[in-house]
Amino acid sequence: MSILLDNPHFIDNISVGDRVVFSDGKIEGTIIGITNDYAEMKVISGGILEPGKGVNIVGRDIDLPSITGKDSKDIGFAIKHGLDFIALSFVKSARDVKHLKDIIHSSSSEMKVISKIETALAIDNLDEIIDESFGILLARGDLGVAFPVSDIPILQRKIIKKCIKKGKPSIVATQLMESMINNPIPTRAEVTDVSNAIIEGTDALLLTGETAVGKYPIKTISFTKEVALKSENYIREHAVHYLTDDDGTMSFSIANSAKRISDNPEIKKIVAFTESGTTAIYVARNRPNVPIIALTDSNIVARKLSIVRGVYTEVINYFTSFDGAINTVGTILKKLNYATSGDIICITAGLPFGEKGNTNILKIHKIL
Repeated sequence: MSILLDNPHFIDNISVGDRVVFSDGKIEGTIIGITNDYAEMKVISGGILEPGKGVNIVGRDIDLPSITGKDSKDIGFAIKHGLDFIALSFVKSARDVKHLKDIIHSSSSEMKVISKIETALAIDNLDEIIDESFGILLARGDLGVAFPVSDIPILQRKIIKKCIKKGKPSIVATQLMESMINNPIPTRAEVTDVSNAIIEGTDALLLTGETAVGKYPIKTISFTKEVALKSENYIREHAVHYLTDDDGTMSFSIANSAKRISDNPEIKKIVAFTESGTTAIYVARNRPNVPIIALTDSNIVARKLSIVRGVYTEVINYFTSFDGAINTVGTILKKLNYATSGDIICITAGLPFGEKGNTNILKIHKIL
């Protein structure tokens, strides 16, 4: 039988003796011959190969452009339709991320780049990739081909830890509830995997095949949510702490102080007035044990914050002054069922009020 690949450069990257895997390693073969545009492969571990599955050379990164012709069309579609996020596959360096960001910015789009970590080069250049990206997606399927699968738990912890330190959202994906593609309940190992990712500090979980082609998509989401809520309760009850890097800014100092103040059981919520979302991201970076309520006048910012851990965002008519915000915040929170009279909250904002990037105020406020 013949397998057709949509990338003409793939054949230039393989040699006789290479191990090639399909579908995150479920199918494996060895290259035994190469002629012109074809390679002959001996199947070692067979299976059903479905359309659109990934192909990898074991132990080697494929030298392919970071953005292909198809990618360019997809980027144009995403920009045209106002998507909030776009994920860049097989990132090798910060340069790949910057190239995509330049394309996005040239179209005056505010779409954010999520970098997929799935190659050995991405691990080598992890710090610079995190710095250049809005967020990071742990693509454990391809990562488990680039590295021994026994390395994946340690790599996951390393990536999540770095994202927390740098204040960037992390998303864990691949085989979270894989068995629920065909079964109505998850395995104990899957439940433990999901819980561990949350306790390690990830911001979000991404279900893929479980909801795209699975028989029980709603049950899968329900189980995942249940595990997430119980794991978050464990974090609060056991005062799990996460280390962050002090970047020397006033914003970090304010956010760090808000976290420490919120450790007081009298503090019920942290409220972040934010124009760009930066204030809420800084606060979330410190992983406080109380909910963060982000108040903004931008729907784009609200959607951007949807993947940031612990943040509940509400779009409101913004205020022209900090005093006006303080006088009205209690009414807003009570109306949205985030607070009741007598609750004490911690408020972060910036002056001049309404300007981006100036988180320099911290106030303790009692709701009347």
